[in-house]
Amino acid sequence: SGGKDALLHCWSLSDILDEGHHSLHASVTWTHHRLPVTSIKVGSGGVNSRVITSSLDKTVKIWNIPAESMICSVAFPCPLHDCVLDPAERWIYSGGDNGKIYINAIVRDAHTQELYSRKRKRKEVSRQTQSADGSF
Repeated sequence: SGGKDALLHCWSLSDILDEGHHSLHASVTWTHHRLPVTSIKVGSGGVNSRVITSSLDKTVKIWNIPAESMICSVAFPCPLHDCVLDPAERWIYSGGDNGKIYINAIVRDAHTQELYSRKRKRKEVSRQTQSADGSF
């Protein structure tokens, strides 16, 4: 979970579902974002999944759950409102406050590319979706 406090918490689903477990504590808490977390996406690898977050602090961060660490952080020219992973988990699409969608490869030292930009009344890209075959 994540939110306005800029914290990202990773919870144990078994602890949440355990009726006898009265005191819940996050398994991991990450504090690397400086402004509210706006989007959290979890990959398809179960407990070994990567977690991708976007934030109003103009960054997308990739997290490693088992290592309890941040893998990398990518800076953008504007606050971000959403991020989406492609089905193969090779690309991140990030929606910006400036109405643009940015694409990043999930590889070391990836460069950001502008994918889509158009003038419209509401500036920010607040939500994105993608089809199962990756074609949007």
